[in-house]
Amino acid sequence: MAVMIVKISVFILTSVAAYMDITREKVSNKWLLIWFLAAVAADISGLGVCSLKEAAVGTILPVVILAVFFCLRLIGAGDIKLLCVLGAFIGAQDILFCMLLSFVFAVAAALVHGMFTHVGANEIRVKRVHVAVYIFAAAVLWIGGVY
Repeated sequence: MAVMIVKISVFILTSVAAYMDITREKVSNKWLLIWFLAAVAADISGLGVCSLKEAAVGTILPVVILAVFFCLRLIGAGDIKLLCVLGAFIGAQDILFCMLLSFVFAVAAALVHGMFTHVGANEIRVKRVHVAVYIFAAAVLWIGGVY
C-alpha cells in the first residue's frame, strides 16, 4: 500500500510539473516544496520506498551532477529541483537512471523535432526543450517497474 502511495505521488508530482513546464515554462517552487516535504515525511515514517539516507543522497545527486549543465544553460533550475524532489521519493540509484533516461528522451526528441530555428540569414536560435516532460516519461517507467 505504501509503495502504491509513493507511485501515485510520483505520478502527480511529475505530471503536473510537466504541465507547468509546457504551459508556464516554469515549475512552481511551492509545488516542489510541498512534494519535497511529503517525500521526507514518507521517508521518516518508513512509508517511503527508500531510507532517509538514500533519499538525502537522491536529493543531492541531481545538483552535483547537473551543475555544469546548468552553468552551460542546457538545463533549467526548475528541472534540477524537480529531479531533487523526485530523488527524495525514489532514492539515489533510481534517480541516476531516471536522469539518464530523461536526457536520452530529451535528446532524441530534440533531434527528431530539430533543435534549431532559423530566424534570419545570420541568426539561429535554439528551441526550448521541456525537460520536465521527459522527466515525467522516465518517472512513468519507474512507476511501471521498468527500473
